Amino acid sequence: VDVSGIITGRDQRQVAGFKSLRYGIGSFDLAVQNGENYTAKVTLPGGVIKEYPLPAVKATGIVLSIKNQQQSDSLEVAVFASNDVAGRGGSYFLIGKARGVLCYAAIFSFNDVGFIKRKIAKSLFPTGITRFTVMTADKKPLDDRMIYIDHNDDFNIQVKTDRSGYDPRASV
Repeated sequence: VDVSGIITGRDQRQVAGFKSLRYGIGSFDLAVQNGENYTAKVTLPGGVIKEYPLPAVKATGIVLSIKNQQQSDSLEVAVFASNDVAGRGGSYFLIGKARGVLCYAAIFSFNDVGFIKRKIAKSLFPTGITRFTVMTADKKPLDDRMIYIDHNDDFNIQVKTDRSGYDPRASV
């Protein structure tokens, strides 16, 4: 269903708004503050408003961001790390799987910069849902995102029967 709503902070002031693009699918950006609590106030069809507390903000970790512009032939993938994570060094994996098949894999490190950005060709993935996961070198998942890739190759299924009509309980 299509939804819209706002995100409020502890003081009930609006810090972000959102509206689904279609079929309830969409995204929004939220600049979080450490120690703050956020609530999503979702307006459902018919005007019903429901409130959902968002997970607590953590002071450490990573953020995986994927921009999937419909007119672009590439995905813009960015991984941001807090200073303590970036300062640890080490290698990380970024993998993209579709339909249970590994379609993309890369090894990266933050090198004290705190972020990496990549452009990844959509042609590497089939039409459908793709899941990107960031993992540690020992394969511990840290973050993941699912996106829908559309190559505009919708199924065109046509069925031709052996008869123009069937009687009730007839063999088909």
